[in-house]
Amino acid sequence: MAHLRNEKVLLVHPPFHSFFQYDRWGYPINCCQLASSLLERGIEAVVYDGDKYFVKNTKTRERKEMVRRQSWYKKGVEDDNHYIWEHFRKTLKEVNPKVVGVTIWTNSVESSSKVLQITREFNPDIKTCVGGYHVIAMSSLEKNLISSSK
Repeated sequence: MAHLRNEKVLLVHPPFHSFFQYDRWGYPINCCQLASSLLERGIEAVVYDGDKYFVKNTKTRERKEMVRRQSWYKKGVEDDNHYIWEHFRKTLKEVNPKVVGVTIWTNSVESSSKVLQITREFNPDIKTCVGGYHVIAMSSLEKNLISSSK
């Protein structure tokens, strides 16, 4: 890891809830713990929470409303010009990381893949990696992520 000193690592919790304006109250503690561990080793890490920066709607506290909006996720992921993706591109430009790590949850597989795609388009030399216990359990996804992150 010594080769990463004076370089930045971007740790990404991919957007999911933000596509349907879910009023989520958590924070990706897994990314924060990893960032802290990297910092202890002299490596600057930035946490990007894809569900933090966008409009929230308190109506989504009602389960029915949250479920009604689920289709917004697929539409948002597929829209290359969606404001969420524009924000992520802006963040990539500002941070200019050497490595991008993405945590994967089963529900956010598509947006995780999109984060990797956008990262490669921004700079194909950025090293990418994925983690999380959901990705370990998804062997069919593994082949797709590995081949798409080269």
